[in-house]
Amino acid sequence: MIHFTPSVWRLMPGRLLPLFLLAFCSLLPCLFMLGHTGNSVVLKIYVTSITMLLLCALLWRHRLTQPLSLLLCALLAANFGLSLFSYSLYQAPFNDGFAVSILETHPSESLEMLTIYWPYLAATVVFGIILILLIRTLSSHLPSRALQAGSLLLAVFMSVTYTKAAYHDPSQNRRWVPSAYLMEKSALFNASYFITALNDRQLIEKINQRKVRHHITQRSTGISVYVVVIGESARRQSMNLYGYPLPDTPAANAQRKNMLLFNDAIAAAPITMLAVPMSLSAASPVRFDVNDYADNIINLANQAGYRTYWLSAQETNGNNANAITAVAMSSNEKAWIAGAYDADLLPHLDKALQQPGRKVIFLHLMGSHNSACKRFPSGAAVLHEQGSYDSCYVNSIRYTDSLLGQVFARLKGQRASVLYYSDHGQERTPDNGGTYYHGGEYPSQEAYRVPQFIWYSDAVPRNRTRTGQVNAPYSTADNYYLMMNWLGIRTGVRDCASPLSDCYAPPSSITVLNAARRKLDYHRLPDNVRLARAAR
Repeated sequence: MIHFTPSVWRLMPGRLLPLFLLAFCSLLPCLFMLGHTGNSVVLKIYVTSITMLLLCALLWRHRLTQPLSLLLCALLAANFGLSLFSYSLYQAPFNDGFAVSILETHPSESLEMLTIYWPYLAATVVFGIILILLIRTLSSHLPSRALQAGSLLLAVFMSVTYTKAAYHDPSQNRRWVPSAYLMEKSALFNASYFITALNDRQLIEKINQRKVRHHITQRSTGISVYVVVIGESARRQSMNLYGYPLPDTPAANAQRKNMLLFNDAIAAAPITMLAVPMSLSAASPVRFDVNDYADNIINLANQAGYRTYWLSAQETNGNNANAITAVAMSSNEKAWIAGAYDADLLPHLDKALQQPGRKVIFLHLMGSHNSACKRFPSGAAVLHEQGSYDSCYVNSIRYTDSLLGQVFARLKGQRASVLYYSDHGQERTPDNGGTYYHGGEYPSQEAYRVPQFIWYSDAVPRNRTRTGQVNAPYSTADNYYLMMNWLGIRTGVRDCASPLSDCYAPPSSITVLNAARRKLDYHRLPDNVRLARAAR
């Protein structure tokens, strides 16, 4: 039997316990990266976690540097919280797709998110407090040489890593950012995704300045008013139009004879910031390059003599806030409406319809986005599912359908047509009574299944309409070509990806991007969330 002397007992709380906590807290972030990156990277994350905490302890010894120590602790805690959130919901590391979504989220939407995911915020705060208590203890109990040695090791590692990244040939990777490479291999690895996203934002600003001109010819379509309604987070399998048992699409059902209905439309990506720009431009999952965003349908419509309008219920934080805004800024008239519900777009639609001439009007909805319970007025909650959030979700679908019905009514006597599609689908897991979320790094097909149809008013000559069904798999990344054909625009580029084209041939496969912008074969993805989890 081992007997501890009093001196050993004094050593445990004084030295060994803080060192044990140091090793344990440094290990936690690494757990989220195991199996998702190389072992050498995991080791670097672990070592930089230890040395960064030793640096914090050294900075804590002086009042002037204590705020810097607190800042580092806050960043380490935030890094942990983001990984915990991503891994708990998606069983995958955080990625730059999530980073883009966070950067482009409006403050009011951020508050809504925090009310839903408050346990992760609480865990982040608790972890931050633990780190602060730990560095205070380390600052008091470890000798200065140990703290200085750890800080020096961190400085050497960061200098060498950054220098290595700076001498990398950037032509091999357009999105290469040395600081992101450095962060990726450190205790603040999630910061690399934000750095990359911010770098992309700068590229988007350049796209705004890039003008793409086509030699355009036109054919008569018999249509003078086009409306493109871009929905948000609408699952095809949750719509009565596609067989869902509850009557959540009565307006669309009533107009089915006037529609070309896409039965197997597949979003290009599982998040808005990637899916919407690809659906409006020449960019695609097969050849994803943000420079292709400049070649978009709004620019084409402008060149063809249409008056273009962008009316969005999704707020923006600046003219160059994201890729969607970069595309939208090409419109002749644009407005971001901070209303309570999507119906607040209708008065702006009315003003656009009163203007003379041919026009293309884009309506970007909030639709069934997270916090679906807040996407419609309380009086519109007429459907009931087993789970409370399921009820909110189907009522949000019905509210969007009601909005579409009001758009149809406004266009009834005009030679008009409407294209409706959702940016992406939603994954649903019944584990917590019905939880809906965007697809992540390991998505299932649910994240991509979306509704899409083209509607024609009765005023459009029947020989100028295309109704019926498109049963073959169809990627919304091809909507650029579909809309080009729909608007009667020809650029000399074959638009055979459009079902409206005489040369249309269904694709043999569909490529999609995941939230980390990695290419995937849609048909090889698991059918649902449970199968996706079982496959890993």
